[in-house]
Amino acid sequence: MLLLGIIISIGFVLFGIGGGIALFISPASALIVYGPALALILAAYGGKGLGLVFKAPFARNMIKEDIKKSINVYKDLKLYLILWGWVGMMIGLILMGARFDNLKALGPGLALAIVGVLYGYLSAYIVCYPIQRRLEQSEVD
Repeated sequence: MLLLGIIISIGFVLFGIGGGIALFISPASALIVYGPALALILAAYGGKGLGLVFKAPFARNMIKEDIKKSINVYKDLKLYLILWGWVGMMIGLILMGARFDNLKALGPGLALAIVGVLYGYLSAYIVCYPIQRRLEQSEVD
């Protein structure tokens, strides 16, 4: 059900975007948001913590210690994604300021800025938060 809920949420977002989905695809924004967020998980929790990011949503019968660690990993990942989304916003605004003499160059900088924040929040609350909550529920059971 977790995966189904995430897929349905993403589907609603894509439906709301409509035909202009290409405007929301930015490899530069994705690199700015996801790369450092995962690197900080690696720095904070080591390779096992990074592995839990990809293992925990699909694992069955995890030991209590791994569940607790996974919850903390997802709480931190959620914060890191939002943080790096805002850093992407600042980078985009700096790019806009550096090119202020060329009005045509402002659009791509603004798009980079806004899409990074969007990636951060969507990833944090459509992916990370439901996984975190599922892990918290499994810890209680």
